[in-house]
Amino acid sequence: MELTIGMATYDDFDGVYFTVQALRLYQDLENTEILVVDNYGCETTKTFVEDWTPARYVLANEVQGTGPAKNRVFEEAKGATVIACDSHVLLAPGVIGRLRTFYREHPDCDDLLQGPLLYDDLVKLSTHFAPEWRTSMWGTWAVDPRGLSDDKEPFEIPMQGLGAFSCRKSAWLGFSPRFRGFGGEEGYIHEKFRQAGRRTLCLPWFLWTHRFVRPRGIPYTNTLEDRLHNYIVGHAELGLDLAPIVHHFAESLPEETIARVVAGALWEDFDSASSEGLRPAGVLVGRNASREERGVTTAPPQSALAAPSDGNAGPAGGDAAADARVPTGGPPAVGAEDRAAVGAAPGAESRSPGMSGGYPAVSCICPTYGRPELLEEAIHSFLLQDYPGPKELIVLNDFDRQLLMFDHPEVTIINLPRRFRTLGEKHNAAVALASHDLIFAWDDDDIYLPHRLTFSVERFDVRKGFFKPGRAWFWNDGRLSGPEANLLAAGSCWSRELFERARSYAPIGLGHDVEMEARFEEVAPGSTSSYDISSEDVYYVYRWGGTGTYHGSGFGQDQHRAVAEYVHEQVRLGLLQTGQIALAPRWKVDYVELVREYLI
Repeated sequence: MELTIGMATYDDFDGVYFTVQALRLYQDLENTEILVVDNYGCETTKTFVEDWTPARYVLANEVQGTGPAKNRVFEEAKGATVIACDSHVLLAPGVIGRLRTFYREHPDCDDLLQGPLLYDDLVKLSTHFAPEWRTSMWGTWAVDPRGLSDDKEPFEIPMQGLGAFSCRKSAWLGFSPRFRGFGGEEGYIHEKFRQAGRRTLCLPWFLWTHRFVRPRGIPYTNTLEDRLHNYIVGHAELGLDLAPIVHHFAESLPEETIARVVAGALWEDFDSASSEGLRPAGVLVGRNASREERGVTTAPPQSALAAPSDGNAGPAGGDAAADARVPTGGPPAVGAEDRAAVGAAPGAESRSPGMSGGYPAVSCICPTYGRPELLEEAIHSFLLQDYPGPKELIVLNDFDRQLLMFDHPEVTIINLPRRFRTLGEKHNAAVALASHDLIFAWDDDDIYLPHRLTFSVERFDVRKGFFKPGRAWFWNDGRLSGPEANLLAAGSCWSRELFERARSYAPIGLGHDVEMEARFEEVAPGSTSSYDISSEDVYYVYRWGGTGTYHGSGFGQDQHRAVAEYVHEQVRLGLLQTGQIALAPRWKVDYVELVREYLI
């Protein structure tokens, strides 16, 4: 079998009927099979396909969702090459024959092949998606003039609606098996192909129409929570920044819902997780206030992984070829009469935080695991800050035996039911949940003097996108020393733009922060050079021994396992409290006075 045309359907007999019959009436189906994968279980569809057509019917409703159903198309296909299309998509005359010829002429092509969407007037079209967020979806319809004539050569595009696409069966990389419901496919699969060294090509003659309008409504479940879940799953798999997703969905979902879905997307079994009666419903702890009351911005970042100039887009995207969105917004569709005047849609513009317009809003990220007494000192360090601008502290706790509680408008505690696999991934999640674009590392076992935020922001160079002082105080067994040369990342801050360009923390344990600075230096040479700082201005107190608990890096490369063993042993011995813990932020020592006396 040379080619399989497979369609995934959900309670859409009319769509299946007309798509199958149009293929049989108007296309060259030499050595081609038609496959219908039913994600719902419609007996009328089954009877029509099996009794009236040569097509093959497969029931696949064990996992409902557009991603799993399309994966099944490729699994079931008997053809060496595959077209996957929605059950309500019509292909322009001659497309099948030309596609078969294309594969014969390009036997080594492992790219993802797509074509322009032809609008209902059969004149206007959109060649691709511009990588932009809008209406809880990633991607807006756009036009490249190279796709306005079907005699043009194929060209690379960043992403496109997945109402119709093709690749070799052996080249299919698959949607995540953890996708559910609707959304999150566009952009994700395109980036997956790019990371595998392949391309997404627009074949200008691969024209398809899509029935968007559903007068009787959409039969399948289409929720914002499913979309958010899929975006997080896809971005995390591909190592992309999660923050633009969280920022965008903050416009339409409550903060508590976002925190719950993000946590659930990171672990398959989140919804059933519990520990000592603690349910995921308590995942986020903070004052019941609006984001505006807390001084948290809700506008999505303009940068949001801007498209590179070569047209290769970054993050995963929304399912544009779905009934939920008729292609009427975004860059306008263009007909033949406008061809000469059309250019490619621009990508989003990048930005960095800076001092213009006053002190920028800042986010401090504080991952923690099983040491609430140290965390109380870290939170107190944040509360003592003299910073005049908006600020927030994001505490990310993944020790499932403790539900940490603290009620303050600038502090958000997120309790997760299962531990992250690495510190790098944990820090990435904290950055994703941060609301602002100037990020401060805020380790739970160190001390930051009250002038840290103000001092850092006033010296932050937006061109570098990174700031770290060259010296720090050291605390060991109750004794202060220094200030000494500082190679530690926990005293630094950086722009989200630089973080995105460096593709975030590496998914490793020991050395994740050093690796991140190396990535910063790679994409922005000279950015990580330390700032020369006087002894009076040193604000970071790095603590090693004498804290009463573990120090992660002291366990070396095996720290992930060793830390867990240490903490659980402390619980077993009755030395570490479990269950709900009401934090009482305070310093055990007046570190400001301690430093003052030391300098004298």
